[in-house]
Amino acid sequence: MPVTVTVKSRDFTAKKRVVADLTFSGTYTTGGEVTTNGFLRDLGLSSMDIAHIESGAPVAQAALGTIAKYEYSTDKITLWESGAAVDTPFKELTSGQSIANLVLRGAFIGNSR
Repeated sequence: MPVTVTVKSRDFTAKKRVVADLTFSGTYTTGGEVTTNGFLRDLGLSSMDIAHIESGAPVAQAALGTIAKYEYSTDKITLWESGAAVDTPFKELTSGQSIANLVLRGAFIGNSR
């Protein structure tokens, strides 16, 4: 069966694109990490259309298999790790796991504040 494409936006001139490095410190909190003012505010966005975070970016210091995901409903970044075996599902990092000096790069597209 073919893939159905539903275009959400064609004109990105009204959108804001932000490329930013995310530097984590301390230990991970289950449910996600936040910034002081929240990601949307710190990125200068009022809403987020697309968030893409590269775990393999040149600045990344994450262990192989770590995936970062922006949680639209909570405005947080969650970190996930793959299991050791093939076909093992990803699981969220456990609370208290060290993420000191973890740096990831993200591209964010949304509406300006």
